[in-house]
Amino acid sequence: MSILSGAWRGFSSRQGVVQLLQGQRWEHYSQYNFTQKTGSTTDKESTASESSTSPDLGCDTLWVDQPVDQYNQQGSGFWQQRVHVCTGFWGKGPNEPLFFYAGDEGAVEKPFPTMFSDWAQQDGGLLVYAEHRYYGESMPQGASSLTAAGIQWLAAEQAIADYVGALRYVRQASVAQLYQVPSSAPAVAYGGSYGGMLAAYLRLFYPDDFDVSVAMSAPVKYLVPTNTFKRGIYDSFEVLTQAVQDAGGSDCSEAISLGFQTLADLADSQEGRSQLEEAVGFCTTGVLESPESVNMLADTLRDAWWGLFQYLNDTKDTLTIYSACQLMQPSPSGADNGLAAVRGLGQFYLLKINSGSSTQQIDCLSPDVLQPFYTQIETTQNTPPEARSYNYQGCHEGFPRAFDFLSSTAKGSIFGDGSFDWEAYVAWCQYEFGLRYVSLPPKYLVYDEDTYSSATNIVFTNGGYDPWSAGSVLQDLSSSVVAIVTPRTSHCFHIRPAQPETDSPEMTAARAQIVTYVQQMLASGRRKLLSNRRLLG
Repeated sequence: MSILSGAWRGFSSRQGVVQLLQGQRWEHYSQYNFTQKTGSTTDKESTASESSTSPDLGCDTLWVDQPVDQYNQQGSGFWQQRVHVCTGFWGKGPNEPLFFYAGDEGAVEKPFPTMFSDWAQQDGGLLVYAEHRYYGESMPQGASSLTAAGIQWLAAEQAIADYVGALRYVRQASVAQLYQVPSSAPAVAYGGSYGGMLAAYLRLFYPDDFDVSVAMSAPVKYLVPTNTFKRGIYDSFEVLTQAVQDAGGSDCSEAISLGFQTLADLADSQEGRSQLEEAVGFCTTGVLESPESVNMLADTLRDAWWGLFQYLNDTKDTLTIYSACQLMQPSPSGADNGLAAVRGLGQFYLLKINSGSSTQQIDCLSPDVLQPFYTQIETTQNTPPEARSYNYQGCHEGFPRAFDFLSSTAKGSIFGDGSFDWEAYVAWCQYEFGLRYVSLPPKYLVYDEDTYSSATNIVFTNGGYDPWSAGSVLQDLSSSVVAIVTPRTSHCFHIRPAQPETDSPEMTAARAQIVTYVQQMLASGRRKLLSNRRLLG
């Protein structure tokens, strides 16, 4: 009998057992509002006002011991990973799954509503939320985690192994008895964007632990050695161009195209660059000193459109395709439509920046917009410390990075001919983190269609407007590696809880299809398990 199983009998309370298992680090959340579809669990006022009607979800925050180096467990020491476990919808019936959220490049402060919490609320399920190492409070090296020496164990393969360890921890005898988790309970991994990639890897490489994975907006094809990548194969600006034309119409897309073409046409002369400075709305003059600085400006303006469609809210609120395209309206007869289009691009950039800020609004462009975005992340005030983790993942393995693929050279792109300064990025990564090699992912994580085609029980979901979808799986690869693409939908919308007032019929149908696929995959797995048990006698 293990020490833990013997000690279990000495504690009659839930809290006592968790304190024993976790060295006194324990938190319990009795009220989390999963039923309010449009609210935020981080809004203290809304959460408090709903507490009398919200169900007791029994959400515990566990601190799970993990090796600093999963591949040298004895020699690297241990740290504690933050994992939330919610049992409020657990125990409604047989064969309930564990819904395991694979955290991505951000903190997981609290459990939050998703389509899987909707599912659990209706049919039962255990909700597990795991925080990615080096984000939030899951810091393997404590206060020194984000130093060049401390951050070296930040890698996708390490995070995947952490998630396997967290799931096994919940399943181990003492903890499983606490939460009444039967050994037969299947596990469904899910995540969005980079987290969706991790969810897919969990099923690919740990199929004995994770029965099904739902990889939402997961650009698995974007993890490639940069020096071998051929631009245009998975070009997001082709998707983005089609999205603008569909959502904004031909007038809008033609004006955007004219604006970027004007930037290119006027970049080579000082007179032209001065005209661009005035049109786009810089706060000072003399900012565009060279054609390269115009290229940087164009990259910044492209990113604004990318961001709009990544999280497009298809309503007539402050920042939508409607408000954006209104700024791109043609000028009165006789005006310079090219510079007018550049002016519209600048005004849209300011609209986007101001829409995301509750503080002082800005009315002109700072010269800082000409910095590469990875340096802006490091220097911008009030940037969370995890932004450094994000940058390191791009430098180290290419996670989660898209800018090298955003060449905007796709056939028919309206966003001009942009390119990424790879040499400058390599030099910055080597200087900032002391890396010898930059953006070299593990070979076994690099997308290979044969590998995915031979896998089982993976559901890929994408939105038709999402620029990231160019790097994801958009067609079925087999009968059990399937794809759902929802038209006029943006990044990671499938993971959200149902919002009947605003969800499109296509989104409602897509979520229902996800549930159907997962149920079929789980049922198939149970049939095979029963068959194997009969063969074993």
